[in-house]
Amino acid sequence: MKNHYSYYLMVVLIFSSFISAFGQNADLTLISSVATPININTGEVLNVTFKVQNIGSSASGLSHVAFYISPTTNFGDGVVLSVVSLETLAIGGNTGDIIFTYPVPYSVVPGNNYVLISIDPYNTVAESNEANNNFYSNSILNVSANILPSQTLPYPIIFVHGLNSNSETWNDLLITFQNYYGWSYGGDMHFCLNQDANTSTGELTNDYYDWTGNLYPADFYRVNFDVNPNGVPFNNTVESNQSAIYKQGVAIQSAVNHVLQTTGKDKVILVGHSMGGLASRTYLQNTNLWQSDGKHHVAKLFTNGTPHGGSNATSFGGGLGGTNELSEAIRDLRYSYYSGAVGAYLFGGNENTTDITGAISNFCNIDVNCNGQIGDNITGLNQKTIPNDLAYSCVIGVGSGLGGDGVVDAARANLNNYFAVSADTFELITPGVAGVWHTELPKQVYGNIKGIDEPYEYVQGYEVKSNELTFGLISEQSLGAPYVIDYDDFKINVSAAGNLNIKAYNIPLSNYQIDVLDVSLNYVYSGLSNGKSYLDINVPVNQGVYYVEFSGTPDASSWYYPYAFKLTYPNTVTNIEITETTNKVFQNFNYPNPFDNQTTISFNLLKSDLVTIKFYDTQGKTISMIAEQMKEGQNEVSFDASNLSSGVYFYTIESGGVLESNKLTVSK
Repeated sequence: MKNHYSYYLMVVLIFSSFISAFGQNADLTLISSVATPININTGEVLNVTFKVQNIGSSASGLSHVAFYISPTTNFGDGVVLSVVSLETLAIGGNTGDIIFTYPVPYSVVPGNNYVLISIDPYNTVAESNEANNNFYSNSILNVSANILPSQTLPYPIIFVHGLNSNSETWNDLLITFQNYYGWSYGGDMHFCLNQDANTSTGELTNDYYDWTGNLYPADFYRVNFDVNPNGVPFNNTVESNQSAIYKQGVAIQSAVNHVLQTTGKDKVILVGHSMGGLASRTYLQNTNLWQSDGKHHVAKLFTNGTPHGGSNATSFGGGLGGTNELSEAIRDLRYSYYSGAVGAYLFGGNENTTDITGAISNFCNIDVNCNGQIGDNITGLNQKTIPNDLAYSCVIGVGSGLGGDGVVDAARANLNNYFAVSADTFELITPGVAGVWHTELPKQVYGNIKGIDEPYEYVQGYEVKSNELTFGLISEQSLGAPYVIDYDDFKINVSAAGNLNIKAYNIPLSNYQIDVLDVSLNYVYSGLSNGKSYLDINVPVNQGVYYVEFSGTPDASSWYYPYAFKLTYPNTVTNIEITETTNKVFQNFNYPNPFDNQTTISFNLLKSDLVTIKFYDTQGKTISMIAEQMKEGQNEVSFDASNLSSGVYFYTIESGGVLESNKLTVSK
């Protein structure tokens, strides 16, 4: 049972409305901001530490802060990064240091740029002075044309195209992802599925060849079946992209392996349009195709306009020119043949020409299982078991006037009609030509974002590593979903008892909540953001598996503005003497221990960067925080402990994604 907070939220909103109604003289303004690094590549993560204060004579209500990167100081020339929530501020109150972090989108023009910050961009707070809400950074960002892909998603995504198509099916969508979110592209994986150039035979050993070249660690990759036997893509003459679905499943096996090896991640997300969804299912539903350790390593399968129940659309809906109606793929996609027999690949049957017949003559071959022999009894894909240890979702095209999306009937696109997997379903009406909308489905940004959304079941939670920056989205839930709230579940394996530190950045909603549960689903922490866009909390934990859940009620724009988080354990390291680190960020730590009313921590920083230092008590409560842009070389930070009792305390120091921690003793 999820921990609902509707009543609490209602009280917060009523209180905020009360403040807005009577707080007519609030005045929000920016009192500090620092952007790092100054020299940055496209795709690299930008950090902005800022502070907002209410200098008016009345309290302010809930609001927002918007961030842009622009080659000028004009907001109209900029690329919007995100809009984050801003809490209620009392008279004279300030937010404290807030950290905003975001990859530089690919739409940013290389060269000199400014970070622009707009407070209360929606004008939800009535202010005595509306002219002091827009700011630009004093320091100019030098954005390099070089692309430095960063992995910001929990798992890399593999996009698989459909019949008689290629990886460019996804161009519109993925360019938008790069320009909106800064998601990075790691390369195409090319497979020829008719390597012997003979379509009259379907033997896998002769037909399959992996032409994949260099890949790079990134957020997403594409599979391409439009490949000639010489390895040249995008103009194949051997019907490689109309080849048997089983061969495609073998290619997905290789694609998953490539991406796991390239990224170092343990799992991938598969996204398949049309037949690409069946190719992905073929991999998942044939255990002999899994990876060498006997696991499939898939966290989620999202299918888009996939004919789970087959399609008999002539020329596959007329939307895919040049399709051979007698190809292997058409043979496998049909739910019935012209003989009246059911489609063997999906529903089972015998490899014989009596049953497997095409419109004019027999299909180019009837070797459905691609083993070089005919006459086999085929167990259909929809007759095989499907793994239940991953999440599923599907987009269903509707409203074409021809049934479903014009190629796939709505009922046949719904995976839940064939397996009890509780797939999230989303109906999507898209613009198209002559009512054939099937080929438009991969271009629809919001529909695809909803399908990619993180799972809301704890056991399907995406696993993250300590101190790994990860981005997520609060988006609209599916048809028939048990919740209106978007619950995003993640899992972390804590190796030692201590404090699990949770940093949540870029929170776009005022009703954002964080819950932490142990492996038995007992709550160990639950808290609301109360309008804040940045949270830094510590949760005492033991060694073991924990689920961390981020949730909020989506609004019209929350899907556009991703949140980010880091989970780090433990904050308290009690048995390490730090003299010199090997992580190439900090060196030569020096401090007195124990100390009394004042202590100075000195260290060598190998690169100028934002450094965040925090001091904690044994319960994980933050006593003090220092966040400063520090220079390369020797640095010193003083800590006032005059108000502390004698005892044990801890500190953490973080820069460039590297965290160090140690114990301090106060003796008076």
